Amino acid sequence: MPDLRYRASSEEMMDDPTVSIEILEKALLELPRINRWLGGYRATLRTLDAYWRVARPTTLRVLDVGTGIGDYAVRIVEWGLLRGIDIHLTALDLNPDTIRFARRTAELNLPPAVRSRIEFTEGDALNLDWPPASFDICTSALFFHHLSEEDCASVLEQMLLLSSAGVIVNDIQRNVIAYYGILLATRVLPFSTMVRHDAPVSVRRAFHRSEIEAFGIQAGLSQPTVRWHWAFRWILTNLPQR
Repeated sequence: MPDLRYRASSEEMMDDPTVSIEILEKALLELPRINRWLGGYRATLRTLDAYWRVARPTTLRVLDVGTGIGDYAVRIVEWGLLRGIDIHLTALDLNPDTIRFARRTAELNLPPAVRSRIEFTEGDALNLDWPPASFDICTSALFFHHLSEEDCASVLEQMLLLSSAGVIVNDIQRNVIAYYGILLATRVLPFSTMVRHDAPVSVRRAFHRSEIEAFGIQAGLSQPTVRWHWAFRWILTNLPQR
């Protein structure tokens, strides 16, 4: 049994720049299924809903950091359109192959009303090169566990600087049930080699509440709001909530 008291330093296949495009694309197509089953989208959208009930924005500029295939970006735009919000989202990822695949997947599968509101952009989360308050909200989902504690604080600090309203960071809770649950699910169900390897590693690299609070404070949040959502997700936000 792995020692889950501390974050692991094991690398994920997805973070290997030499991994083949075929292996990467297959895994990217499988991740939305996991996010849907385990309530990942719901955690982010509920947080947006709680903000919407307070602020009632009519327009939103959103930056999604570490977007991957852009599945969270799509859900956020759909959420906004259902509420009559004029929403535009910049979806950022470091890997050029990921961005190309996300853009191509969006062009093939999304209705024009959604596709036209998402701009897929290649860029480094450690150097978010926009002026302060360029966006209303900065979001990230299942990205921070790829980072060191120092880089978590650095990226969050930049997201706070870029957002006029606030941030939403969605990531995994590190515990034994989450670890063995995803280990079993990715072996019983037909998932790719990358997902079978990376899913349990992601849990080992994920967070206890105190660790998220710590990098939140280091990034400049005096009292970070960290909430637990099923299944085994943390949401860190400084958006007003109702």
